[in-house]
Amino acid sequence: MKGNDTKEIPVKTHPASAPPLLPLPASWSALALLGMLWGQGLAATLYVENSVGQSVLALDADSGRVLATIALLSAPRGLALCPEQNRLYVAGGDAGTVSVVETVGNKVSRTVKVGSAAWGLALSPDCARLYTTGAGNGRLAVINTADYSVRAVEVGHDPQNVALDPQGRWLLSLNFGRPSSLSLLDPLTLARERTLSVADGPHSWALSPDGKWLALGAVDSRKVQLIDTQSLQVVSSYHSSYARPRKGDKMGVFWCNRRPLDEYKPVGDVLGSGAGGGG
Repeated sequence: MKGNDTKEIPVKTHPASAPPLLPLPASWSALALLGMLWGQGLAATLYVENSVGQSVLALDADSGRVLATIALLSAPRGLALCPEQNRLYVAGGDAGTVSVVETVGNKVSRTVKVGSAAWGLALSPDCARLYTTGAGNGRLAVINTADYSVRAVEVGHDPQNVALDPQGRWLLSLNFGRPSSLSLLDPLTLARERTLSVADGPHSWALSPDGKWLALGAVDSRKVQLIDTQSLQVVSSYHSSYARPRKGDKMGVFWCNRRPLDEYKPVGDVLGSGAGGGG
């Protein structure tokens, strides 16, 4: 967006109680902030994807110092952390694998083959089940973390991410292909309950801090859609003004503070505050 080429979000189309969200093109960096782990009596450790370097970096969260570089066989495409198990799970993208990293020592202890691809990860609250999507093969896989057995089910076309309700009420497959959709599944049985139509190219998601809203980043349509997590219906859409995406571009979605939505307007490539900043 150039200079003064801004326009107000039509507030009447957005729920007044929903906190604002911040969409960013994920192609801005090869590093993606994904998780934190506090060891007993230890400083916080931050785990970061390094897609270009085919690794995960373990950083001291206070100083930013690199504590370890965890080498992988392919570029990471999702992280899930279980502090109770002292384990970090890493999706291997087109390698179709999930790597198991022991956070005590930061070493890969096991690699699990899940199919032709593994994009995105979601971990059940008890860390017993790990979900990932298989991109071009149209499947969602669940790994039993006790014995690393794998079960897969058919979902929509070209799923590239997976979202899980923290309370275990629903599981969503983000189906990137056309027509784009979300497949709603039962997290335990993997039975497909229904299909939700969404904007083209759903790729990323983020839950609001109170769990009431799911923000869905749809890169092909340059939109962020807001979904009510009770009804699982799209209640509004935000349009991002950044340039039409190139092949391979992604969109990251992050929640920021709780200013009323009527204080926000598009500024450059983000939804920023009219008072001077989007954070």
